[in-house]
Amino acid sequence: MSGVQELVKQVLSTLRAIAGNDDVKDAIVRAGGTESIVAAMTQHLTSPQVCEQSCAALCFLALRKPDNSRIIVEGGGAVAALQAMKAHPQKAGVQVGRAGDGGRQAGVGCAETGLHADPKPGGPRPGLLEAHPGPGG
Repeated sequence: MSGVQELVKQVLSTLRAIAGNDDVKDAIVRAGGTESIVAAMTQHLTSPQVCEQSCAALCFLALRKPDNSRIIVEGGGAVAALQAMKAHPQKAGVQVGRAGDGGRQAGVGCAETGLHADPKPGGPRPGLLEAHPGPGG
């Protein structure tokens, strides 16, 4: 991993950490943070570490926040997460989270961004995504 990728990974990790607070989530989204996260993931698609941290940051921003989820999807976040998953099919941290942590804090993967296609008949058209309400929802 290059020095730039390491720096990007650390910034994304910090964003993820502070996005546990709902007010901070909203501030990050209002400031254009989701666009920056998607841009970082797209620019560093070859780095599984950057992709993992990008997906985790998007996950935390979307959790319990349907409006944030909509902004992430409309800004290309779901597409970028899918690209990351395709680029790193053998990297558990990008797919579902690090082994042994159940997808918690340290290893939330792209599959756990809280953004998913609605598989129900009569649901949104294919290609539209909806926000997951969060744990237990």
